[in-house]
Amino acid sequence: MKVAIVGTYPAETYKKFEEHFAGNPEIEVVEIDTQEKFDALTGADAIILRIFKMPKEVVARIKGLKMIMRWGAGFDSVDVEEAGKHGIRVCNTPGANAYAVAELTVALMLAVGRKLICHDRSIHQGEWNKNTFLNQTRTLNNKVVVSAEGTSDVWIGLIGYLCRKLDLPTAPIILGMLLEATGESGFKNAILMSKGQPVILYYLQRPASLVLLVLIFLTVVVPIISMAMKAVKSRKTA
Repeated sequence: MKVAIVGTYPAETYKKFEEHFAGNPEIEVVEIDTQEKFDALTGADAIILRIFKMPKEVVARIKGLKMIMRWGAGFDSVDVEEAGKHGIRVCNTPGANAYAVAELTVALMLAVGRKLICHDRSIHQGEWNKNTFLNQTRTLNNKVVVSAEGTSDVWIGLIGYLCRKLDLPTAPIILGMLLEATGESGFKNAILMSKGQPVILYYLQRPASLVLLVLIFLTVVVPIISMAMKAVKSRKTA
């Protein structure tokens, strides 16, 4: 069995591959880290794919291929339809880059909050004036994320502190901040369409809205109640 590891990977990942396939003489592992080597590949039983693409002609060229494993969350770099015609299974690794995405998100938040990109460009142009960007405002989805007074740093820090203190996941909160404008617009439309009746009754009359309200209650309210009950019990036992 021939397994082709296609693409560039961190050194630790290569080490894990070696440990996983070590001791199995029936498996031949081939490392392909350049486009030239990939273009020369004509046969393999399985491919672990990262960075490089496998369009229709590449899928058809590699003989004996039984599986393509995308090292990532998407299938956009593989012609899945062509692979299906040849009986080739295509799978992915959701969550493989979750830490990298989270790190990039935090890095971009800090970059926006501290205006790092603006200052970097200014320095490359031979300029340096710390007061240049003090009175500028940055927005995200029509919401102010960096005010002229710099108060966003305080709010972002406070949100991060509460998430850490209460052990809350940050991804839903970031998503909520991005979608807040859409939710606000929908709520305004609901008020208009309710025609004077309480908005909550209008939501309860819509099956989709009712399901969402139940899910919100189960995912937000129930955990808070559970945490409060645990805190009360711990105080009583103490």
